Amino acid sequence: MHKTKQIKYGQIEADIDEKIAPLILEIWKSGIATDESCQDYDGDIFIGFASTSDFLRFLHLLSCNSDYFKCKCHSLSADNIAWDDADWKMWNLLQEVDEAQFDFAPCLTFPPKDMSLIIEKLTGEIAQDDDDEEGQLEDFVDAGF
Repeated sequence: MHKTKQIKYGQIEADIDEKIAPLILEIWKSGIATDESCQDYDGDIFIGFASTSDFLRFLHLLSCNSDYFKCKCHSLSADNIAWDDADWKMWNLLQEVDEAQFDFAPCLTFPPKDMSLIIEKLTGEIAQDDDDEEGQLEDFVDAGF
C-alpha cells in the first residue's frame, strides 16, 4: 500500500497513489476514465482503463505527432490481448461485471521515467495539432490500433 492523495475532477473523485496523482488527474482531464492505478507495480506505473475506448483514446492522444510515443504504441492492435514493447506492456484483465457477465479491461504498465513526458503530452506542452482530432482517432482505430 502506498501513500495516497485524494484528487477530484468534476464528478470523479478517488484516492490515488501520491506519486502518480498528477498523471491520473491529467488523464481524467483528457476525458479518459481509469479503473485503478498503482505507482509501483513491479517497478512500473500501472494504469487500468475503464474501457477499451478509454485505452485507445489514451494511446491516440500520446501518439499524435510524437515519434517517441508512436514507437511505443504502434505494435498494439485491437486483436492483441498482450502487447510488449520491452518497457511498455499492455494486457486485458478479465473483470466480473455481475454474476453472469464478464468484460475485459485494458491495462498498461510503463517505466516511471516516461510519466513526465506523458503529462506534458496530455497537457499540450508537447506541440500537437488537434485540428482534426476526431478524424485522427478514427484513422488510429481503423488502422488496427
